[in-house]
Amino acid sequence: MTQSAVGPEATDVLAERLLHWLHGFRASCMITTAVKLGLLDQIDSSAASVELLAARLRAHEPSLRRFLRALEALGIVESRVNAVGLTPLGRLLIDSRAGVRDWAVLTGEEYLPAWSKLGYSVMSGEPSFPAVFGMDVWEHRRAHPELDESFNRAMAAQQARARHAVLSAYDFSSCRLVVDVGGGSGALMVYILQQYPDARGLVFDQPHVVERAQAAIAAAGVLDRCRIAGGSFLDSVPAGGDTYLLQHLLHDWNDAHCVTILRRCCEAMAPSSALLVVENIVHEGAGRTDPLAMLDLHMMVMFGGRERTLNEYRSLLGSAGLEIRRYVPSRPYAGIIVAGRDGAQRASAVPRAG
Repeated sequence: MTQSAVGPEATDVLAERLLHWLHGFRASCMITTAVKLGLLDQIDSSAASVELLAARLRAHEPSLRRFLRALEALGIVESRVNAVGLTPLGRLLIDSRAGVRDWAVLTGEEYLPAWSKLGYSVMSGEPSFPAVFGMDVWEHRRAHPELDESFNRAMAAQQARARHAVLSAYDFSSCRLVVDVGGGSGALMVYILQQYPDARGLVFDQPHVVERAQAAIAAAGVLDRCRIAGGSFLDSVPAGGDTYLLQHLLHDWNDAHCVTILRRCCEAMAPSSALLVVENIVHEGAGRTDPLAMLDLHMMVMFGGRERTLNEYRSLLGSAGLEIRRYVPSRPYAGIIVAGRDGAQRASAVPRAG
C-alpha cells in the first residue's frame, strides 16, 4: 500500500470536501442568473414581495420563490416582512464600481462554457475558449460589445484597486509622456494624471476599446493632457514615452506573444525610458497551496496565457532586449517590475527608493 488507509469518519470528511468543490458550479450559476435576469436590480429598486417580483420579471412564481430561497442561503438576499431585500453581499452585485457584477456577466457568458472543456486545454496545450466558441476571446468580445464593455469595466475596477501600489512604487513627476499599452478604459492613466498634473498620457489599445476610453478620460477632467490611439501592440507601440505601462496584460499571452509585445515596447522606448510591468508573481518553488494556481488555469483555458515567476519574466524581458532594474512587491501575489532597455542607463523618471 502506498497510502495509509483512513477510517470511515475521515472518509466522510474528505467526501464532503470533494462534494463542496464539485457543487461549486451551482453557486456560480445562481449568481450569474440573478444578475442576468435583472432580479437583483428589481429587488433594489423597491422592497417587493415574491409575487410582485414574479409579475415584474414575468417569472414562474413558485420557481422564483425557490430560487430566492437558495440565494438567501448564499447570503445574497434576505427575507423581510412581506418583502425580499439585498444583503451587503448582494449589493456588491449591483454596484458597477466594484466590478463584481461584470465578472458575474463574463462568468455566465464566457468562463463557464470555456471551463467546461478544461480537458481540451490539458490534453492539447491550447486554450479551450476557441474550441467552444469558434473564435478567440478578443474576436468574441468584438462580436459582443456588451461583453467587451463588461470586461473593460471589470478591469477598470481592478486597476482602481491596484493604483495605490503603482503610484507608491514609481515616481512619475519627471515624465513628459506616460504610455499605457493595452490601457483599456484609461482608469490607471486617469489616476496618474490626477496625481501628477504636469504629466501627459497616451492610452493605447484596440480601436473599439479606446473609443469608449475617451468619454471616461474626459469625465475625469484630464482629456486635455491625454491622447488616445488605437492599434495592435503585436504590431507596434507608440514611440516617445518616458514610461510605458503593461498592467495585467502579459499573463493573457503565451511566451512567444509576450516576447513580441515586449519587443514592440523596446522598439518604441528611448534609452532613458522605463517599462513598468504590473503582474501577479508566482513564488519560486510554489507548491500545491499556491493561490495563483486557479488563476493560472483560467489563463490557460481562456487565452493560452499563464502566471509566471519573476525569473520567467526576467527571461521574457531579456529575449526582447530589456532588463529588470528593480522589483517592487505590492498587493499579495502581485508585483511591479521596472525594466529598461538592455545596457541603457536611466536618465529620467527616477523610480522611488524601495
